[in-house]
Amino acid sequence: MVVSWAIGWKLTKSIRDWGSAAWRRGKQIATLEERITKLEALLNGPHPPDVCKACGQRGVRQYKTEVSGTGNHIVQHWRCALCAYEEIRLGYPS
Repeated sequence: MVVSWAIGWKLTKSIRDWGSAAWRRGKQIATLEERITKLEALLNGPHPPDVCKACGQRGVRQYKTEVSGTGNHIVQHWRCALCAYEEIRLGYPS
């Protein structure tokens, strides 16, 4: 009788531990799904802004593009909408 009680207790504890682990995994999955949904909404909309080198926030947008005088490269002007930081990027035509 004592042996069966001990086995039953261990079995009950195992089921309880498995249930709490499954509950935690379910909460983690729900949290990850929520984060993925937010990221998809951010990235599937209009093209997301670049990260500003000055303030670290996503607010840098290209506002002007021109071809250099010699025509060898493209000059892109970028400005952060949050801190007004400006930078010039040079690119080559493809």
